[in-house]
Amino acid sequence: MARWGLAARLCSLQEAEAAVVRAGRLAHAHHRSWEDFSAAYLLGRCLHFDGEEFGPSRTRPRCASTGSLPPTPPAPGAPSPGPETTA
Repeated sequence: MARWGLAARLCSLQEAEAAVVRAGRLAHAHHRSWEDFSAAYLLGRCLHFDGEEFGPSRTRPRCASTGSLPPTPPAPGAPSPGPETTA
């Protein structure tokens, strides 16, 4: 964000550097390790892009090659799909 602000001429180089140093100090004060920081970042990013909830894009596996979601599974207790029969 500091780099974007600097590129957009919304702050000086010194202000951008100060923002980065402040962010680093805050991150260090709230996280015990890089692993802890990374997990918090990923969780926040997932929640942000799913409307603050764990939607299907985060709770269901995706295809590794295409990134698409598999078909939605039937609801519990629903009859399983089978071959159509005629009466």
